[in-house]
Amino acid sequence: MKCITQRVRLVLMACECAELSLQYVEDGWTQPQDAISAAKRWAGSDGISIEDVNHYAKKAAEHSVAYGYSAFAETASAAFHAATAVYLDDPLEAARRAIDSTAFANRDETLKKCAVIAEKYGYRIWVSADPIKRIKLEELK
Repeated sequence: MKCITQRVRLVLMACECAELSLQYVEDGWTQPQDAISAAKRWAGSDGISIEDVNHYAKKAAEHSVAYGYSAFAETASAAFHAATAVYLDDPLEAARRAIDSTAFANRDETLKKCAVIAEKYGYRIWVSADPIKRIKLEELK
């Protein structure tokens, strides 16, 4: 049971952080919000299947790829990673990637906000010198 509880906490944390970047979504584009909403519905046992969450995650990912290196693309990427925390083998890594993408624009301020969110769910965010995985996420003991 702890495993399910941990996954739900990671999904909700990743979604809440990803929502911080929704301000960069262009009018009319709902895919990032749809992916986040689907993941949150799954975490709330709201009758959505993993297959449906995967569908919305893929739609967000398509926009991430289509828009290249931009705040909009990173928002779509954050939504994708938050949603994949529902079903990937490593939900902690998916949540870490969601936070990293969320912090694309206004990095320092956004990471501070994500750190507060993470702590609420029992996790800690820190920045390392590792150039590949600069954002670290670990469970508080």
